[in-house]
Amino acid sequence: MTPLIVSTEDDAVVLAEYASGSGRVALGTMTAVEFQQPEDAAKSLRINLIRYLTPPPLAPPAPPAPAPPAPLVPDTKKPKVKLTGLPKECVEDGFRFRVQVSDESGVGAVMIKLDGKLLRKADGKGKPSRAFKVRVPEAKLDKPGRHRVKVVARDSAGNVKRQGAGFKVCE
Repeated sequence: MTPLIVSTEDDAVVLAEYASGSGRVALGTMTAVEFQQPEDAAKSLRINLIRYLTPPPLAPPAPPAPAPPAPLVPDTKKPKVKLTGLPKECVEDGFRFRVQVSDESGVGAVMIKLDGKLLRKADGKGKPSRAFKVRVPEAKLDKPGRHRVKVVARDSAGNVKRQGAGFKVCE
């Protein structure tokens, strides 16, 4: 035990303490404050003893660790390609059609070919959806018979979608 208050008359330990677990224990006796002189000093001694034995406030709990970032899921969805306006009947002149490409990660490059030859190449500019008007000049339709339009669309993640459609040139 560690002495805290020692009598000046006979060196007797009046108040002592010892550690117990994570706290402290004080042993001693004290007369009621009303019977001590000066009364204010006795009150102060009692208050200070209680404060001395009161454990410090607990630190607030540490905030929870942030959740680990979600694993990145690679984009494997191919872009969507829609061809509209291709002639259903036999054609004799040039015509126009429309290509609509969309993808959540953004549209990249779009190539539009007629019978394997490049008709138009366009940049999707990373937008989720792009529409392209395509003109097929009469000069490209010099051979009668079946012709094929093919669209190759690449999204911003590198996924490729190929979409084709055919039409017929009159004889």
